[in-house]
Parts: sequence; C-alpha cells; structure tokens
Amino acid sequence: MMLSIDIAEFNCGDGSRIGLFQQYLRDFLYHPAAAKVNGKQAVTTFMGQDCSFGQGSTNNGWTTVFGDNAGNIYFMPAYTSDPRGLGQYNIQAEVNWGSAWPEGANEINLDRDNYFIGLLAQTGKKYVGTISPLFASHMSYKVSTVRPISRD
Repeated sequence: MMLSIDIAEFNCGDGSRIGLFQQYLRDFLYHPAAAKVNGKQAVTTFMGQDCSFGQGSTNNGWTTVFGDNAGNIYFMPAYTSDPRGLGQYNIQAEVNWGSAWPEGANEINLDRDNYFIGLLAQTGKKYVGTISPLFASHMSYKVSTVRPISRD
C-alpha cells in the first residue's frame, strides 16, 4: 500500500490543509502494509509542484506537511510542470504519470520515459514509470474516448 495524494483536487496554496495531510500521514505512513523504498515510507502525489501550503515555496510546504516524518519519507511525486525544472525540488524520484497511456491518437512508446530518465539522471533523482491498463477520469477534457472493457 502506498500513500498517494491527488493534489489536483485540493487547495494547497495556504496552510489550511496541512493538518489534513498530516492526519493522512499518521493514519497510513507506518501501516504494516505501507510501501517502502530504500527503507523509507513511500509517498507519492498527483501534481503538487505548486503547493506551498502557505510556507513560501514548494519545498518548504512539503517539508512542513511531512513534519517529523520528513527524514523517513521517500517522496516521489508526479509533478506535472516542465520536467526540466525537477532538480529544484526536494524529491527523491519523479513519477512519470504521463507514461502510462498514449496521448491523443499517438501510439504509446518509450520516448517520454527516456526523456525523463535523461533529465533526472542529471539531478541524481530516480525515475518511476507508470503502467495503466485502463484509465478513467471524471474530467471529460482528460479523456477523448471511453472504451468499455469487454467481458467476453
């Protein structure tokens, strides 16, 4: 089990959500089934690159959210900003959310993965690819077609 927080649906520009996220950490971070990477508790997000939590910067914001747990967390968010700027963040790895499925009518390939791997190698951060046999979204602008799963 990995704690993964979808920041796309939360206000994280001010400090009003710090307590909520810290409660998530207390509830799930040290659960016996919690995922670990290099002996640290694995935490990921969808987005969150603009989350300052009222602390002046993204790095300060997440450090505040993690609090006393910061040294025990392997933080690997799926930031959706320009990947060339990933070196500025206090993260151990980057989850490449967009590598899981093709974009538009294009066939899926490893081009995006290789691009991220190359950029992250320059910063000493690790790469986490994603696999998604089916993607569902409640946001119609994210999905151009819906293909039902055949039960045959």
